[in-house]
Amino acid sequence: MIFKLYLVTVIVLAVFGEQYTPGSNEYLLQTLSPLLNPLNGLLFDGPSSASNARTTTRNRNKLPTLEQMQYYNYYAASMYYGYGHANLTCDYCLKFKKNVVHHRVIPNNMHNTLALITLSKNRKEIVVAFRGTWNVWNVILDVLLINGREGNSPKQIKVHQGFYIAAMSLYDDVVRAVAEYLRKNPGFKVVIVGHSLGGAMARLIYFFLEDCKQFPEVTYELYTYGEPRVGNRYFADFMNSRSITTARVVARADLVPHFPPTSIVGLNILGDYYIQPQTEFWINGEKGQKFCCQTVYEDPECGMSMGPAYSVLDHGVYFDTNLGSILGQPLLFAHLPLNLLNPVDVLPPLPKPIENLIGGLASGVVGALVPALG
Repeated sequence: MIFKLYLVTVIVLAVFGEQYTPGSNEYLLQTLSPLLNPLNGLLFDGPSSASNARTTTRNRNKLPTLEQMQYYNYYAASMYYGYGHANLTCDYCLKFKKNVVHHRVIPNNMHNTLALITLSKNRKEIVVAFRGTWNVWNVILDVLLINGREGNSPKQIKVHQGFYIAAMSLYDDVVRAVAEYLRKNPGFKVVIVGHSLGGAMARLIYFFLEDCKQFPEVTYELYTYGEPRVGNRYFADFMNSRSITTARVVARADLVPHFPPTSIVGLNILGDYYIQPQTEFWINGEKGQKFCCQTVYEDPECGMSMGPAYSVLDHGVYFDTNLGSILGQPLLFAHLPLNLLNPVDVLPPLPKPIENLIGGLASGVVGALVPALG
């Protein structure tokens, strides 16, 4: 979803310059939000009988600490940098680099997906992080419709076809790398993380590792940030039934966790209803952070309560990370799908002072446009 964030930022800069004041249309939308809530159910999150329904299986997920969610968020945010993964010098890479003794970068040039796998001896963990939406092909993967799947789990489970393709583009290479690390470091836990499309990929990678019993003795943790809906109710039931430390983090009115819509104008014409699994951790200001209800699929008192006034800008700011900083290397966005053009391969990065200047300005704009974090 980074393209959308970048586009909105550029438009705002062009129209408003350095100073931005919410327009009357935004104030009007906020005022009319209570009246629009019934429409919200048709556009994003309805019908409530599906999205807000009580879960049919007991939620066995374990709740992480705030420190854990903040720490692994650095991994998720670091994935959007085009340069700096080889030596972990990107800004957010520096937040965890001291804990890493070895790492691998795994790209798939066909689908332009990327995974970073790190080994930490002092934390006794292997972290697998996935990059979110990056180019046109990623956007196409984002919008492909729901599809059935084969596997050992109940055949009622269906997942988003585009997210499935993205996850499978890296699955085999990730399994081989994790297997090698585990062989040398038995007993280490495996932590899987991602933001946006990367969060959807992280969830599916965990799902198939469990479904295929790839590493049956391993303890997993799963952290996603701004993750879109991945599958149907049966998929959510599978995720809820896992005894795993996990959180699906949603920032304020982030639009992406409400995509794809639960239905189209309230009708089940997508093949099945898209439903989020729990447990949602909602960031609504520093004092408004909380774990949401675990007895319903999607808690109407958390991120969903902001509808229909959802915001794509909230998608770029999670905890203390601001994805506006990745705009410090603007040539990266010239990347074309199917590796037709990859500036990272042919052009050196901009000097660090210039990157910091551009990224700092972009971060300031994005930060000014989202609600204060408290």
